[in-house]
Amino acid sequence: MAPDSERTHAWELALADLLPELRSWLRRRVPALAVQHDDLLNDAAESLLGHVRRDRDALPAAWFAPPDGAPLPRLGELRALAFTMLQRRVADRFRARVRTWAITADVGRDAADASVADGVSPDRALDLARILRATVLALDDLSDEDREIVTRVALDVQAPLDDRTRQRLRRARARIADALRQRFGDSISALLREDD
Repeated sequence: MAPDSERTHAWELALADLLPELRSWLRRRVPALAVQHDDLLNDAAESLLGHVRRDRDALPAAWFAPPDGAPLPRLGELRALAFTMLQRRVADRFRARVRTWAITADVGRDAADASVADGVSPDRALDLARILRATVLALDDLSDEDREIVTRVALDVQAPLDDRTRQRLRRARARIADALRQRFGDSISALLREDD
């Protein structure tokens, strides 16, 4: 008999059956990353494998049995895990692209283009572009949960915040403000208030 690590488990076969659905989701929702779809699927499957191995005791024993043709118990849970892992890998790729932009963008050229389009002075546009760049980097340094809280509030999602979440939001905002102060000094307040 093959060692457990070399055997095909029922959950692995069920995951293979889910791959077309995951691939279809990528094609519909993330066409901008089309050349990376295979890599994203592989990364998501690898993350799922790690999760299943770590939480094996909490999952049904039937997931780890040889495939017998019977429906996998809690298949919906496997599907949800697979989509969660895939969505996280997609978010990681977009975050990496944004971080690359924030580090390498030609802020001066972008600001000049924006000042013409928005009717603001080139100096003001340059200041705002630099603040945006620093803010993106500060957001990238937050944990996923903190970034999600800041985003929910910024988008004015009308979900009430409990005390723990409000505290996390306060700390996340303080970290962003500290990063901006570190980059721009105390002049950041004046830069943000300035009206052209």
